[in-house]
Amino acid sequence: MSSTVVDTPSSHDEHQIVVLTAGGVFAEVIINALAARYGSFAVIQENREPFFEIFRRWCRLRGVRRALGQAAFVPLQRLAALHARGRRAEILADAKLDSTPNLTIPRIKVSSVNSDACRTALQRLAPRVALGVGTRMIREQTLSCVNAAYINYHAGINPRYRGQYGGYWALAQGDARHAGVTVHLVDAGVDTGAPLYSARFAPGERDNVATFHYLQVVIAVPLIMRAMEDALANRLASQAVDGPSQQWFHPTAAEYLRNGLRRGVW
Repeated sequence: MSSTVVDTPSSHDEHQIVVLTAGGVFAEVIINALAARYGSFAVIQENREPFFEIFRRWCRLRGVRRALGQAAFVPLQRLAALHARGRRAEILADAKLDSTPNLTIPRIKVSSVNSDACRTALQRLAPRVALGVGTRMIREQTLSCVNAAYINYHAGINPRYRGQYGGYWALAQGDARHAGVTVHLVDAGVDTGAPLYSARFAPGERDNVATFHYLQVVIAVPLIMRAMEDALANRLASQAVDGPSQQWFHPTAAEYLRNGLRRGVW
């Protein structure tokens, strides 16, 4: 698929930062925060992965039975989101963060961050730092196509809660001190790149699985700004982290209901 460029960048110097994303609320929050700090940069936006492809991957990684359970969680999550609709808006408003799509930022549309079109765009822009927000796994061919620091925002504490729903799983495991976010360097593994910064969040009584990510993006924005400053100043330094490393997955409906009834983590 060829790339589609909106508001084509006029020079390489303007775009030392590139955001790689599939779009969505949290990407827009981060894009707006970066725009307020840095002005012009570019966004490479991939198509969202079709659900049937996600489901096939679940089947391959977890088996058909668990994959069906994961699919059954989706409507439960939507119910939680409906229940917490006002709370989600409140979290962003209290933090003075904006999720409105920013149409002033150049956007390059590609099929995937691992496509030739994405790599061509990266090579043309030649950024010093590429920030990943909610993309599919970035393969080595894309990671090595430009000499840039690849940084990712992960909604969990690495390496203890790599993968999906890191904050939720920490709370569901009774491990609230590890419910947080990590900004880390990117390698070809699943959130296995060296951690740069991390922070914790504490949900309130009105929060549930549909608001945890909102609380997480609020505490992640300052860390992302710090990462951008450090990358542009050539002073990125990873942290040594002790503890276990585990990859977590999209919960099943049964796991979600069990964790809600046993621990009150909805």
